[in-house]
Amino acid sequence: MRHDPHSPISHIEWRSPAPARCAAFLEALFGWQFQPHGNRYLEYCTDSLCLGLMEENSPPPPGACQAYLRVTDLDRLLARVTALNGSVALPARDIPGYGRYARLATPDGTVIGLFESQHPPRHND
Repeated sequence: MRHDPHSPISHIEWRSPAPARCAAFLEALFGWQFQPHGNRYLEYCTDSLCLGLMEENSPPPPGACQAYLRVTDLDRLLARVTALNGSVALPARDIPGYGRYARLATPDGTVIGLFESQHPPRHND
């Protein structure tokens, strides 16, 4: 399969045992608004990417494929996580000369990666 650098990522899908609870946490943390699609799926979309929350009996196991959200203030977001009944699944770690990353767990156990770059985002236009 040939890679087309102009094709954007369609969507990211996280499996969650309680998508409504996970969505409420993400709405409080990031200000996103999820829309229902059927009985087991919630979705938040920007102009270029969608994030879906699919109901499943349990979250993916640790070490499964992880999506990371680009953030501008990692420490501020991590400080808010516990106030919203989430937890820090992996504390912030530095990648010298590149950025910092961490993982949070939503109240239902869904793990989400966060990445704060030391460099401005690159665009492929």
